[in-house]
Amino acid sequence: GMYLPQYAQTMEIAGKDVTSYLSSLMSHSSMYFHLDTSYKIANKIKNDYCYVARDFRLAKNNLIKKNYTLPDGRSLEVKDEQYEAAEIIFNPSDPKHTKRKGPRSKASKKSLHSLLINCVNKID
Repeated sequence: GMYLPQYAQTMEIAGKDVTSYLSSLMSHSSMYFHLDTSYKIANKIKNDYCYVARDFRLAKNNLIKKNYTLPDGRSLEVKDEQYEAAEIIFNPSDPKHTKRKGPRSKASKKSLHSLLINCVNKID
């Protein structure tokens, strides 16, 4: 393929946003751990277990639960968070994904699929 800079677009959602959202999902599902280490643990879980589900309903129905051992020896069961964390990439304006306010809030960010469609439409 050839890089066409005039059609390139920037996605304002990155891995840190997925990690932050995963951390909030885990805190809401009674997966409690010390706040100082929660981001590091969420990042490790994201890297080891999270994925983009091709079919969200199928992922929910065929869920394989994973166990993550915390540094203190306790174990966490990672369930729906495995595929739910990546949803922020496809639906950043969903209120449950939005924490920050202002011009750089997630609500103002475009989803991956809308950026792709815009790029293809510019080329046509």
